[in-house]
Amino acid sequence: MTDEQIDAIGKSHGIIGVNFETMNTRSDGKPDPNTSLDVLIEHIDYVVKRIGIDHVAFGSDFDGADMPDDLHDVTGLPHLLRALKNHGFDDASLEKIAYKNWLRVLRDTWKE
Repeated sequence: MTDEQIDAIGKSHGIIGVNFETMNTRSDGKPDPNTSLDVLIEHIDYVVKRIGIDHVAFGSDFDGADMPDDLHDVTGLPHLLRALKNHGFDDASLEKIAYKNWLRVLRDTWKE
């Protein structure tokens, strides 16, 4: 995504579901399962710093994309959460990224 697109999502009070696929997170675009979770954390951190914690969520793409070995499927999410916590994200921020931001957007947009 471009910075302009990221900014537009923040202004619309939306969220960016950060994709975990290595081709989308590595600067060289390689589908390398040895990709460190630090690469993914850099993406999450960039978006958080740009538009705020309320606009970032896990997007995953566990349906067949090339994932980092430490995050091969949903059972790897505790590894990512621990790495984010070690990077300085507090529990409230982790809850927002993991699920609360999705719930907010669904509540705000799915009206009867």
